[in-house]
Amino acid sequence: MEVQEVVVIQDSAREVCVNFLKWAVQGLKFKAGDRLTLVSVLHQVNTPLGYRRVDSCSMFGANPKIVEIEARKIQEKYEKDEGIIEISQLFEIQKIEFKIEVATGPSLRYVCVEVAKKLKANVVVLNSYDMINAWKNDREMKNDRKYLLEKLWCGISRIKSNGKIEVLRSPKEKAARARGIRAKHYSTTMTTEQKASSASPIIDEHDLFSIEI
Repeated sequence: MEVQEVVVIQDSAREVCVNFLKWAVQGLKFKAGDRLTLVSVLHQVNTPLGYRRVDSCSMFGANPKIVEIEARKIQEKYEKDEGIIEISQLFEIQKIEFKIEVATGPSLRYVCVEVAKKLKANVVVLNSYDMINAWKNDREMKNDRKYLLEKLWCGISRIKSNGKIEVLRSPKEKAARARGIRAKHYSTTMTTEQKASSASPIIDEHDLFSIEI
C-alpha cells in the first residue's frame, strides 16, 4: 500500500496553531508508515529597515543572514511547543512519521508548491486563515487558487475557520489527471509512430513495444 505523504502549510507570521494541525490529523485517514510534515513558511522578516520579503532574487529582499537566524528561531519555537510535542508523541505510538520544517520564500503559494514537490506530497493542507490574510482582493484569491491547482499535481485541501476541511482537489483526481496526461502522451506517440510507419515499408516488430507511457 502506498505511503501517504501529507504536507501541512502554516504561515510563520502567526502563532503556532495546534488546533489547525489537529483538524488536519482528524480530517485525514492515517495509517502506520505514513508521513506528515508541518511546514512553517517564512516569507517576510522584520529588519531595522522594516519588513522585507524573503526573496534572494530581489535587491530589496531581506538579508540572508537575518532570514537564517529567524528560521532557526521559528524551528526551535515549534519544536518546544507543548501541543506539537503531544501530537508528535501520539504519532510515534501510531508509527506515523512526523517532522517539522521551516521553509523560506517570497510567498506562501510559491513555497507551498516548492515544498510539495520536494517532499513528493500526496496531499497538501492549507490554513484558510493564512491564505485569506495573504489576499488583498478576490482577484488575488482566484489567481492563487488557479496557481496551486495548475502547479501542484497532488491532492489539495484547506481548513476553514470552523475546523472543517474543504477539498479543492482529491488525490484520486490527481491520479485521474496523471492517467489523462499519460493517455495523451500515448496517443501523441502512437500518431508519430503511425506517420513513421506509413513513410517506411519496413517495420521492426520490437519498435511496437518501445513506446514509453
